[in-house]
Amino acid sequence: MIRTVANTPLASISMPSKQQIFDAVVYHAARMPKKSMRHVGDDPMVKCCAYRGEDNNACYIGGLLTDAEAAPLDTRLNSNFSSIREEAPDLIPLRFRSWELRHFMTGIQSIHDSEDQEDWPAELRDFAHRNNLSPLAIDEHFPVTTTATAEAA
Repeated sequence: MIRTVANTPLASISMPSKQQIFDAVVYHAARMPKKSMRHVGDDPMVKCCAYRGEDNNACYIGGLLTDAEAAPLDTRLNSNFSSIREEAPDLIPLRFRSWELRHFMTGIQSIHDSEDQEDWPAELRDFAHRNNLSPLAIDEHFPVTTTATAEAA
Protein backbone atom coordinates (compact mmCIF):
# COMPACT_ATOMS: atom_id res chain seq x y z
CA MET A 1 0.00 0.00 0.00
CA ILE A 2 1.28 3.46 -0.85
CA ARG A 3 0.85 5.69 2.21
CA THR A 4 -0.24 9.23 1.38
CA VAL A 5 -1.80 12.08 3.35
CA ALA A 6 -5.22 10.78 2.31
CA ASN A 7 -4.77 7.31 3.84
CA THR A 8 -2.27 7.90 6.67
CA PRO A 9 -3.74 8.34 10.17
CA LEU A 10 -3.24 11.84 11.59
CA ALA A 11 -1.42 13.11 8.47
CA SER A 12 -3.91 15.93 8.01
CA ILE A 13 -3.98 16.96 11.69
CA SER A 14 -1.50 19.74 12.47
CA MET A 15 -1.07 18.89 16.19
CA PRO A 16 -2.48 15.48 17.12
CA SER A 17 -3.03 14.74 20.79
CA LYS A 18 -1.24 11.96 22.63
CA GLN A 19 -4.53 10.05 22.79
CA GLN A 20 -5.00 10.36 19.01
CA ILE A 21 -1.45 9.11 18.42
CA PHE A 22 -1.90 6.25 20.88
CA ASP A 23 -5.23 5.17 19.37
CA ALA A 24 -3.80 5.27 15.83
CA VAL A 25 -0.75 3.24 16.90
CA VAL A 26 -2.93 0.62 18.64
CA TYR A 27 -5.17 0.33 15.56
CA HIS A 28 -2.10 -0.11 13.35
CA ALA A 29 -0.33 -2.52 15.74
CA ALA A 30 -3.37 -4.81 15.91
CA ARG A 31 -3.28 -5.20 12.13
CA MET A 32 0.46 -5.73 11.73
CA PRO A 33 1.22 -9.22 10.43
CA LYS A 34 4.68 -9.05 12.02
CA LYS A 35 7.20 -6.60 13.45
CA SER A 36 8.44 -4.19 10.78
CA MET A 37 12.04 -5.18 9.99
CA ARG A 38 14.58 -4.69 7.20
CA HIS A 39 17.95 -6.20 6.34
CA VAL A 40 21.04 -4.32 7.39
CA GLY A 41 24.16 -4.51 5.24
CA ASP A 42 25.08 -7.61 3.27
CA ASP A 43 24.27 -10.22 5.92
CA PRO A 44 20.76 -11.62 5.27
CA MET A 45 20.57 -12.70 8.91
CA VAL A 46 21.00 -9.18 10.32
CA LYS A 47 17.80 -7.17 10.59
CA CYS A 48 16.68 -4.08 12.43
CA CYS A 49 13.35 -2.38 13.02
CA ALA A 50 12.25 -0.16 10.16
CA TYR A 51 9.73 2.58 9.49
CA ARG A 52 9.09 0.71 6.22
CA GLY A 53 10.05 -2.92 6.46
CA GLU A 54 9.67 -5.99 4.29
CA ASP A 55 6.41 -6.25 2.35
CA ASN A 56 5.82 -2.50 2.96
CA ASN A 57 5.04 -3.27 6.60
CA ALA A 58 5.39 -0.23 8.89
CA CYS A 59 6.45 0.10 12.52
CA TYR A 60 4.35 1.95 15.08
CA ILE A 61 5.55 5.42 14.11
CA GLY A 62 5.93 4.38 10.48
CA GLY A 63 2.19 3.70 10.41
CA LEU A 64 1.64 7.40 11.12
CA LEU A 65 3.95 8.58 8.33
CA THR A 66 3.40 8.94 4.63
CA ASP A 67 5.90 7.14 2.41
CA ALA A 68 7.55 10.49 1.63
CA GLU A 69 7.98 11.21 5.36
CA ALA A 70 9.32 7.73 6.16
CA ALA A 71 11.86 7.46 3.34
CA PRO A 72 14.57 9.75 4.79
CA LEU A 73 14.27 8.13 8.22
CA ASP A 74 15.10 4.60 7.06
CA THR A 75 18.06 5.75 4.99
CA ARG A 76 19.94 6.96 8.09
CA LEU A 77 22.69 4.78 9.51
CA ASN A 78 20.90 4.96 12.88
CA SER A 79 17.18 5.22 12.14
CA ASN A 80 16.10 4.72 15.75
CA PHE A 81 13.48 7.40 16.58
CA SER A 82 15.31 8.48 19.71
CA SER A 83 18.47 9.18 17.67
CA ILE A 84 16.55 11.03 14.98
CA ARG A 85 14.79 13.03 17.69
CA GLU A 86 18.18 14.21 18.99
CA GLU A 87 20.36 14.29 15.85
CA ALA A 88 18.01 15.20 13.00
CA PRO A 89 14.72 16.58 14.36
CA ASP A 90 14.07 18.32 11.02
CA LEU A 91 13.33 14.87 9.54
CA ILE A 92 10.38 14.49 11.90
CA PRO A 93 7.12 15.81 10.41
CA LEU A 94 6.02 19.15 11.89
CA ARG A 95 2.91 17.63 13.47
CA PHE A 96 5.12 15.43 15.71
CA ARG A 97 8.02 17.83 16.25
CA SER A 98 7.20 19.27 19.67
CA TRP A 99 9.56 18.06 22.40
CA GLU A 100 6.63 16.54 24.30
CA LEU A 101 5.35 14.51 21.32
CA ARG A 102 8.86 13.43 20.27
CA HIS A 103 9.49 12.12 23.78
CA PHE A 104 6.06 10.43 23.90
CA MET A 105 6.54 8.80 20.49
CA THR A 106 10.00 7.54 21.46
CA GLY A 107 8.35 5.72 24.37
CA ILE A 108 5.61 4.13 22.31
CA GLN A 109 8.04 3.16 19.52
CA SER A 110 10.22 1.34 22.05
CA ILE A 111 7.37 -1.16 22.54
CA HIS A 112 7.54 -2.11 18.85
CA ASP A 113 11.32 -2.24 18.85
CA SER A 114 11.94 -4.01 22.17
CA GLU A 115 8.96 -6.23 22.96
CA ASP A 116 7.72 -9.48 21.47
CA GLN A 117 4.61 -9.00 19.37
CA GLU A 118 2.46 -11.20 21.65
CA ASP A 119 3.32 -8.84 24.53
CA TRP A 120 2.24 -5.68 22.72
CA PRO A 121 -1.30 -5.46 24.16
CA ALA A 122 -0.06 -5.65 27.76
CA GLU A 123 2.82 -3.27 27.05
CA LEU A 124 0.51 -0.81 25.31
CA ARG A 125 -1.91 -0.99 28.25
CA ASP A 126 0.95 -0.25 30.66
CA PHE A 127 2.09 2.64 28.44
CA ALA A 128 -1.47 4.04 28.44
CA HIS A 129 -1.60 3.82 32.24
CA ARG A 130 1.80 5.55 32.66
CA ASN A 131 0.72 8.34 30.29
CA ASN A 132 -2.83 8.83 31.62
CA LEU A 133 -4.39 7.67 28.36
CA SER A 134 -7.58 5.75 27.79
CA PRO A 135 -6.89 2.07 26.98
CA LEU A 136 -10.21 1.62 25.15
CA ALA A 137 -8.50 1.23 21.76
CA ILE A 138 -6.63 -1.80 23.13
CA ASP A 139 -9.89 -3.42 24.24
CA GLU A 140 -11.42 -2.70 20.84
CA HIS A 141 -8.55 -3.77 18.60
CA PHE A 142 -6.86 -6.51 20.65
CA PRO A 143 -9.78 -8.65 21.78
CA VAL A 144 -9.04 -10.74 24.85
CA THR A 145 -9.46 -14.47 24.37
CA THR A 146 -10.54 -16.07 27.61
CA THR A 147 -10.41 -19.80 28.28
CA ALA A 148 -14.21 -19.98 28.03
CA THR A 149 -14.17 -18.15 24.69
CA ALA A 150 -11.41 -20.41 23.34
CA GLU A 151 -13.23 -23.55 24.49
CA ALA A 152 -16.51 -22.41 22.91
CA ALA A 153 -14.81 -21.90 19.55
